[in-house]
Amino acid sequence: MKYDPYLQITDILTNLDKIKIEKKSMYFNFESLVEVPDIYKSYLYLVLFSHGKIMDRYLGYHDGIFDGTYKGSVTKHEEKFLEDLQKYDYRVFALAYGKSKDMIFLEKRMLDFVDARINEKYYNETKGGGAKLKNYTSGIKYIKDKIENVGTSDGYSVTREPKEEIEKMRAFQPRLLRELAGHVRDIRNHVKGSDGAWLEKNHRGVIVFEDFDAPGEDVRIGSYHTVKAVKPLKFIKKLKVIRVPKKDWSKMEDIDLGTKEIGMWDNPRKQDISISTEKDEFISLMVDICQKNGVNQDHQSITEKIYDQGYIPRERAGLARSIKKELANRKTIGSDEEQIKYTEKMLKIECDSHIDEYRHCIAVASSLFSSRWPHYDTIVNEIINMKKNKKGKRKNILHILPYHNTATSKNSWEMTNFAKIKIAIDNLIKKFVCKEHECEEKKIEIEWGSPLAFTKKKKLIK
Repeated sequence: MKYDPYLQITDILTNLDKIKIEKKSMYFNFESLVEVPDIYKSYLYLVLFSHGKIMDRYLGYHDGIFDGTYKGSVTKHEEKFLEDLQKYDYRVFALAYGKSKDMIFLEKRMLDFVDARINEKYYNETKGGGAKLKNYTSGIKYIKDKIENVGTSDGYSVTREPKEEIEKMRAFQPRLLRELAGHVRDIRNHVKGSDGAWLEKNHRGVIVFEDFDAPGEDVRIGSYHTVKAVKPLKFIKKLKVIRVPKKDWSKMEDIDLGTKEIGMWDNPRKQDISISTEKDEFISLMVDICQKNGVNQDHQSITEKIYDQGYIPRERAGLARSIKKELANRKTIGSDEEQIKYTEKMLKIECDSHIDEYRHCIAVASSLFSSRWPHYDTIVNEIINMKKNKKGKRKNILHILPYHNTATSKNSWEMTNFAKIKIAIDNLIKKFVCKEHECEEKKIEIEWGSPLAFTKKKKLIK
């Protein structure tokens, strides 16, 4: 199992006041608090002064060899820091070693832990990472922290909203199956048996992403079974709601993956109120994130997500092996192949071969459904305005031709994406074509075609 230094470093940072800095030669003022590996690219370090002032420490990472010569790049408090280096005894401690990306991310985690931006003991003026932390999902971490601290000054506020209004929102369901047999009944029995007290204690609130589909169109993330369970209960008028504003969720590097991660995190293992997210689904999500961010199963950001989901350290190694195996399985493009980048013209040509007197055709990307689904507006318009045949009658068969726009979506097609997109298409028809009582006369028969080819042979360069 790969060692995660997080707990050891947080313990060191918590107990810094116990470290005594003895005067040493000016050439030997550095010390490693962990074993120095034979090979490493970067290290995490801490500069600690003995002057007794409130501001007495600086934490950072550096690419290079740990020899005490590099002491930081302080910006806001640079003058004070350089002056203190000349006047007082100090020590440069190495806290961890590894790859550059790992140390950048570890620096961010540690600066978050001590809240360095506002912690008066630190010369640091930011929480680290900056542009180099691109794709490391700090936006997701921010949302998780705000939800964890819900109801406090550091978290989102909790509102109580009519259950009918919550039910009207589109539900983003992170699981493969939207509804699991018996779970609605179990929740309802708990709520009824406790006169609502069980719900108050166990359900922290429905997570809602504001303006997710469009301005004024909010989406609820998870809590599908809870919302459905309380629907017939007259004594439950309102549910707790945790609203995440667009300015927060829009900062996630990948909206679809981030939303799915938040939903799975809201359903961790071994919780009474929710169904644990299935292990295979969680592994699939981690593989998606690894591919998106260009990291492997041992990266610290993946380790942190594993622990967030409720797994313990001794389980991490098994999950990492499963993620590694799935990553290998997803290498779908051979060295002599290249991905086919479908244009609208190419898709139209493919679709035209399936159109007849009773049948219309649209091409649909196999990536996960959201309001940012490729060609979303085109798909909606095609469904609403099903073309009429030569007899003036509306065509009632919709042939859907899937195409893979990414390797991730191709490899997730059979396991998750096909089922989700089928549900999404059904929901679009109900939303834009007909209400339930009208669907018989406006019924559309869905016909699914086989996915288009994903790769083609590379042209030989003569």
